[in-house]
Amino acid sequence: MSTAELLKLNRKNIAVSSSDLSTKVLSNPNKDLSAILGLVITKQLTSIFTDIRKLERLVNETNNLIDQANNSNYKPLFNRAIVARERALNILEKAERTSKRLKGVLDSISRILIVLNLIISIIKKIPIIPPNVVLIIQRIQNLINSLSIILAIILPSLNRRISEIELLKSKLKRLNDFFENETIKGLINGTISLNKEDNIEDIIAGIRQEINSTTVIDEYEGFRFEIKDEVTLGVNKAVIVRGLRRKYAVAIDTNNTEVLRSDASFTLDPTDLVEQLKLIIDQRNLKA
Repeated sequence: MSTAELLKLNRKNIAVSSSDLSTKVLSNPNKDLSAILGLVITKQLTSIFTDIRKLERLVNETNNLIDQANNSNYKPLFNRAIVARERALNILEKAERTSKRLKGVLDSISRILIVLNLIISIIKKIPIIPPNVVLIIQRIQNLINSLSIILAIILPSLNRRISEIELLKSKLKRLNDFFENETIKGLINGTISLNKEDNIEDIIAGIRQEINSTTVIDEYEGFRFEIKDEVTLGVNKAVIVRGLRRKYAVAIDTNNTEVLRSDASFTLDPTDLVEQLKLIIDQRNLKA
């Protein structure tokens, strides 16, 4: 038999199979349609349930990496943690969208079944109904009953899985405020370059020390004020006298950007530094 004849025979067999399936479904819709729908939904749910286990491992692995990055001065680890968290968040959100999309479809089917039940109830009130119509109504009613049972089993399970995904999202740890520092951002994305003699780990340690020593003390005209200890950053050397560091105040706007900085001082009253910034804000009529 030639290749052309084989292809022709295969097309014929496929057409016969499709025709047989259509005839079977139409002749017994309450059994076959509900079975097909149940199979499709079960396949989707199995995929979602499997993903949940993978997502749990992903979140645990990502959180371990974030914990390391939050307590490290090793720059390559920062990059890995940022990329890993972004990837994990994207995967979680995709799983959440898929689950909610399936739930939306099932909710729509539930509403359709309610409408069909209502229509059948109205039709049944007609005094005289032809026997063939009675048969069709009975088949549709059986189909509705079968689908209702399937949905009653599946929807609660799906809702639990959506809740589990939302819980995993909430368990995904954040990179701490250290990574919001403009210098750290510049070091990570490469917009800040260092001299050959600069030790990047010492610089990172200095920034971490500065953040840890930060104190929020006041707000004014929408600006938040923080008091920081002076630290050595590259060529900017901290002034230390008898173990004491100078302090300075910064004004931070609503975009979490430092827009003003006071002079550094050994003052024992940090509010004096804040008053400097308030005076500048008034003089320039600045708003956060």
